[in-house]
Amino acid sequence: MADLKDLKGALVFAMKFEAAQQATRKDRHPIRAVNESDTSNSSVERLERQMRSFMNRVESLMSQKADGKKTLKCWTCGREGHLQRSCRARQGA
Repeated sequence: MADLKDLKGALVFAMKFEAAQQATRKDRHPIRAVNESDTSNSSVERLERQMRSFMNRVESLMSQKADGKKTLKCWTCGREGHLQRSCRARQGA
């Protein structure tokens, strides 16, 4: 406490005191151990099954969308396969 002649000395003393308290303080919450078990393998297998199921569902939805695709019909000339904005009859007129 003899170092407390000025503000800087008091600050240094307080920082050293706080560091010593933190170093000697016991944690209130004990650290829980982690047990590695076979659940990780079963979790991985479960995730793989879910992923395969998800991919199968996506593929089936994609095939349904491709089968149900509408044909484009031009409002200008009435032909299928293009829209009015790209109609050659409109561009030539």
